[in-house]
Amino acid sequence: MSTCAAEAAVLPPPRVKPTNGTTFKPSDHYGHTLDPAADVPLLLKRYAGPQANIGR
Repeated sequence: MSTCAAEAAVLPPPRVKPTNGTTFKPSDHYGHTLDPAADVPLLLKRYAGPQANIGR
């Protein structure tokens, strides 16, 4: 038996992690629509990278 297997044999089983509440649907709070996949390359060229109107 390797060292890792021997260590694993004495470790307690993993526990289920508790949650911190419920989730929400982003669409309930943010209005958005999906762009057609064919438009994504153009949108990336237009909006990716530094924007002159951001941060002023």
